[in-house]
Amino acid sequence: MAEAELLLGRDGASLDSKFVVQPDGIYFLEEDKSGEVTPVLVCSTLRILANTRNSDGKEWGFYLEVLDPEGQPHRWAMPARLLAGGSGYCSELMALGLRVIGNKGKQRLGEYLNLAITETSALCVDRIGWHGQSFVLLDEVYGDQAGELIVPQGILSENPFRQKGSLDEWKRNVGRYCVGNSRLVLGVSAALAAPLLEPLNEESGGLHLVGDSSIGKTTALRVAGSVCGGGPRGFIRPWRVTDNALEVLAASHCDSLLCLDEMGQAESHVVSKTAYMLANEHGKGRAKGDGQGRKSHTWRLLFLSTGEVTLSDKVAEDGRGRAKAGQSVRVVDIPADAGADLGLFEELHGYESADLFARDLKDASASYYGTPLRSFLQQLVMHRDHATKSARGIMSFFEMNNCPKDADGQVLRVCGRFALLAAAGEIATELGILPWPREEAFKAAATCFRAWLESRGGAVEQSGAKGLDKVRTFLRLNETTRFEDMDAKSPLPVSNLAGYRNRKNGVDEFLVSPKVFREEICSGLNVKPVCAELKMAGYLLSEPKRNTKTARTPGGRKKMYAISSAVLSGDSGDSGDTLEPLSLAPSPMEDPPSGDNGDTSASMPPVTETVPDV
Repeated sequence: MAEAELLLGRDGASLDSKFVVQPDGIYFLEEDKSGEVTPVLVCSTLRILANTRNSDGKEWGFYLEVLDPEGQPHRWAMPARLLAGGSGYCSELMALGLRVIGNKGKQRLGEYLNLAITETSALCVDRIGWHGQSFVLLDEVYGDQAGELIVPQGILSENPFRQKGSLDEWKRNVGRYCVGNSRLVLGVSAALAAPLLEPLNEESGGLHLVGDSSIGKTTALRVAGSVCGGGPRGFIRPWRVTDNALEVLAASHCDSLLCLDEMGQAESHVVSKTAYMLANEHGKGRAKGDGQGRKSHTWRLLFLSTGEVTLSDKVAEDGRGRAKAGQSVRVVDIPADAGADLGLFEELHGYESADLFARDLKDASASYYGTPLRSFLQQLVMHRDHATKSARGIMSFFEMNNCPKDADGQVLRVCGRFALLAAAGEIATELGILPWPREEAFKAAATCFRAWLESRGGAVEQSGAKGLDKVRTFLRLNETTRFEDMDAKSPLPVSNLAGYRNRKNGVDEFLVSPKVFREEICSGLNVKPVCAELKMAGYLLSEPKRNTKTARTPGGRKKMYAISSAVLSGDSGDSGDTLEPLSLAPSPMEDPPSGDNGDTSASMPPVTETVPDV
């Protein structure tokens, strides 16, 4: 064996004289007592492509390539710190197809990695998604890398963004069947909207399809997931995961879509924490063994979820948690039933039944996947500024034509999310990635936004109307069991006291303790709108400019919420507001678009005005 071969590996890495790299693997040069050297196989083919480190010059590691037994290459950015914790890294390499020979092979492999030197370096990142002008997936980087290789390190070794088949095959077998089905169109649009979050500076959030079992919710997840990837486990993940696992999962889906199926399988308190964690874009802070802070996972993403109950109902399921006022903004509950007596669907495209249609979509989504997202990213990184400008125009037009004039802040924020989905779908349609007619994504987003509005009960602040109903219900259920009668000569002892019933001086009122009013009656609602609604109806007997009053009680003078007993005879549950019909077709604008010939009939701005033909 030539001396040069002993000192320089065939992959270009400089080696210590103990090792040599051959086409079939890495060999250790074992010397016996007589000085004779025998090459002993350490492992199968393994190449060190680059040394890796992060933008701070830390988190060093190795960018490795393994050839599996079938000769297929697999790459992994391995953190060097794994060498200090035993041979666990071997398990990852062996999962990629590396053959390591015996216990001595494991020991020598670590030694080889420490001794081998390569002049090539790469920037490692701890999540996928946007990094500057580049978009990083686990196996490919799109866009300008500024002359330096960028690789993801410390992320799930399993790549959910696999691809199978061609884009044309996906369009023929999956994409075209979405037309006319608002929930399918919305899911596909969400998958392509996620990479627009960072350029548009939009917040993360979720869409939760709610409906009975066997209605087709998982089919919507499969179709949406096929835009991004698939493989042996598919692109869908279960809701039933630990907090730590979900953080890693979120980082591995940054700037993309995360699909979570069957919320009912998870504990309610876990759902509450994980839903907010996903929307808040960062994981828990943790300490290292030396007490110093460890860097938390961060992300931006859209997640598409399914379940038989709304998120707020799920959170309150065990009786311990309660939904928060901003719940409906972070996670938007969309009725999965499209209202056409076909479950999730509105159009079966010639199929005899919704079940047969769903089965074929399931099979097609498992056979063709991953190509739409990659095609979209190729165009997006080349025309990022144009796409961003076009998306803003479409979003503005969507909000103008679909958001009611009296909408509150929550409705405005949710409308913005649907507008984002409409923009992504329309841009991808114009680029030829989606086989849909123009305005298909726009109309689907408007349909689903209206379904959310109707299930919510209207476009104005709902805390007041819902709170009035909850006050009435609470008092009816507990007036004889949790309220002490102050007019009784010998009042009966009350368990779990909520307040007092006062019938003196011609006043018939309930004096409710602030804690009960805020934590039980107004659970999940804003207290101020509830009080405003009670005042407007004449039920809240408070001091001027206050929502409470100081009242004499058996326990002394206390601040209490004083509610007239007349609330018990009022109508239940009707807020009085009605929804104006939302037109899915273009509607008149106050001023004609710029460059118009004076015709005031509005149509969606052409995407090609800002995104060039490619």
